[in-house]
Formats: sequence, structure tokens, C-alpha cells
Amino acid sequence: MSEDHSQNNVVVTRRRALVALGTIGVGSAAAGAGTFAAFSDTETTSTGDFSAGELNLKLGQDDSLSFSATDIVPGDSGSSFADVNNTGGVNGTLTVSVTGVSGTDNTGSEFETVDDGSELPDNLELKMWLDSPSSTDGTFDSASDYGLRSDGTVAHQNNTNSSVSFATARSYDGVSWSPSVDLVNNEYKFYVSYQLPSGTGNKAQGDTATVDYKFELKS
Repeated sequence: MSEDHSQNNVVVTRRRALVALGTIGVGSAAAGAGTFAAFSDTETTSTGDFSAGELNLKLGQDDSLSFSATDIVPGDSGSSFADVNNTGGVNGTLTVSVTGVSGTDNTGSEFETVDDGSELPDNLELKMWLDSPSSTDGTFDSASDYGLRSDGTVAHQNNTNSSVSFATARSYDGVSWSPSVDLVNNEYKFYVSYQLPSGTGNKAQGDTATVDYKFELKS
């Protein structure tokens, strides 16, 4: 009987020892997990520097446009131009507009005694375009220039209409154009050609015509 009890005691003791060792092993693993640390790296930087760009539209010598022709008669023609560019560093959308067409009537003429409005804007014909820096020859070239048509479309090789023709000054009244030109460090020339058809009647004698333009550049 006594030997059987000893064997039983030994078995029980081994089980307890195994349980105890198992507990120690788990405890060691838990303790080890608590001692590990992940690598990390943090960088800091200041905010970037920002500055606003600038649009600076330049028109002619003194930011004005002045074309004039005096004592013209039927059959006369001519042209004039003004430089247009952007001296700022940011490109923008150029809009050219005719803001008004007006004139004075010459009632002192033997052909007209009643002021019924100047006949010159209805007879004087204009053709306008932006001459590109690559072909500033004073003639319209659809491959590089931008023609400003009286119907508000822009004549250029990339557009449906690639030709520009003369139209009466009156027909341009209130018309605007936005040609796709890059004016940054590129100097275009705004050309205006005129002609007074040979069939212009005597009632236009002594009349005047004035065309007002507006140039605007927006980013």
C-alpha cells in the first residue's frame, strides 16, 4: 500500500511541476512582449513660401490706343498698330472689345443740312487682327495670327474660320473676342486696317467716325 501511495504522489508532483513550468513560460512570454519597441522616425518642415503672380498688360507706348486718319476720301486705305504684351510672370486670358462706335454728322455740307447721324461709320470698313511675334509683317497670316471678325469669332488655323475680311465700323459695335494668345514675354501687334469704298456717297463728306476699344487680361 505504501509503495502505491508513493507512486501516486510522484505522478501528482510531476503534473504540478509541468503546470508550474507552463505558467512560468507564459509569464515570460508576456513579460518579453512588454519590452519590445517599434522603430520610428519623424521629420518636420516649415510651410512653403507662396507669392502671387502678376498680370501687367501693356498697350502701346503709354497704355493707350490711338489711331487716326484725316481727310480720307473714297478709295483711300491704310493701317496702324499698337504693341500688346504682358510684362508680368503669369499668363492670362486676353479679351478685346469694341465698346462703342460713334461719329458726328457734317450738316454744313451742301449735301446734308439735317443731322441724321454720321454716315461714315456705316461706310468706313475695318479689318483687325493680332499679329504674332513670329510674323509681324503687317499682313494677316492665319497660321500664326488671330483675326477679329465682326461676328465675334476669331480667325485662326485652329478654328473653323481662318480668314478675316473688312466689315463696316458700325458692325463691330459691342463685339468682343478672346483669342488664345500667350502674352507673357511675347509682344503681339494689334493691327487695324481701314478702307473707304469708292462707292461711298457724298453725305459722308466731313463726317467723323470714332471706334472705342477695351483690352482686358484676366488670369
